[in-house]
Amino acid sequence: MYNDLFQLQASELIIFNNNDLVLNKEFYRSYATNKVSSSSPEELEKDFLNILDNVSKRLIKSLNGRMALIPLSGGYDSRLVATLLKKHNYSNVICFTYGNKNSFEVKISKEVAQKLGFKWFYVEYTQELIGYYVNTDTFNQYYKYAYNNTACFLLQDYFAIQYLKDNNLVNKDAIVITGHSGDLLAGSQLPLEIKYKSTNSKIVNKVMSQTYALSKPKNYTLLKYRIYDNLTENYAYSIVENFFVNRKIARFIINSHRIYEFFGFEHRLPLWDDELTEFFRILPYKYKSEPYFYEEVLLKTLFKVYDIDIVPPDKIGRNTFKAKIKRKLKKFTPKFIVDFREKLLFENINNVDFISAPLIKDCNNKIENSIHIDKIIVKWLLNKSS
Repeated sequence: MYNDLFQLQASELIIFNNNDLVLNKEFYRSYATNKVSSSSPEELEKDFLNILDNVSKRLIKSLNGRMALIPLSGGYDSRLVATLLKKHNYSNVICFTYGNKNSFEVKISKEVAQKLGFKWFYVEYTQELIGYYVNTDTFNQYYKYAYNNTACFLLQDYFAIQYLKDNNLVNKDAIVITGHSGDLLAGSQLPLEIKYKSTNSKIVNKVMSQTYALSKPKNYTLLKYRIYDNLTENYAYSIVENFFVNRKIARFIINSHRIYEFFGFEHRLPLWDDELTEFFRILPYKYKSEPYFYEEVLLKTLFKVYDIDIVPPDKIGRNTFKAKIKRKLKKFTPKFIVDFREKLLFENINNVDFISAPLIKDCNNKIENSIHIDKIIVKWLLNKSS
């Protein structure tokens, strides 16, 4: 955003002298690994469940009796957070879901909350609720606070959190607990074509395609060489995972929690507890690819106990032979066809069109209506800054 002004990445530090001359740049922590666990599947499952219990105890201690506010989706990660609190008898919990009332997210989350015995609020995203928010003082204060010239801000939770607070439906000192980003630990971003050993060029190309999935930067070649400079002697797949953690998780996912801060709420990310991330960091590749160790263990243990082992539509049959063939075909399918299919299947989950329309209109319709609300936000920000 500014010439000659740069931001440190997650876990990066600089060493400089009194003349402000940079002597060295290095990372003090990495998600990449050059070793993996040798434990049996049974031992891994036992260790995973024990670690989840430890995570729960630390989380509950930090809550100190205050209300836990969980953005509950139809997926597994936020469901896991709610289930762990139930298992450890923490009852001061409220769950909420937002979006289209006909989406599978709403149906599943409501059922999960009811079976766990937690109060559940649903905030329907309508044109009336969202309105032309870009002109409001609250939104303008929020986007500057969350954007801060460093990262894309999140909008999906914004209207639900604002609604819950304005209508006094949750305690002012409630603590928001999200399921971010259990799916990455599970292997959702694992580069299946890059296993233990791959060429540096293959690793770099994968990092670039993941990092710049929405648009290609002008200095593409320079950025590729910078990645080459940061390659380490670790398993190829874990190097890609580490780059994804530094970029997507640290910049976007963590930054997305500024929504809760802006409205005055503390927040927690229990699924990025150190003990848990270390377990998955050295979990062998085969348990993070197909089938997914994380999902299978949760479905057959914790979720089954509470009768919430519900599989969302987007995950049904994804470990089958048919699903594997579909994924391979997807690589050779033109992007516009893939995007059109996803728009048909998922665009109405959160009624994102109601959110994106004011941003597009504010830019005199210079932005195309994309399924990626985040892409629209970025283009709106760039237009605002120009």
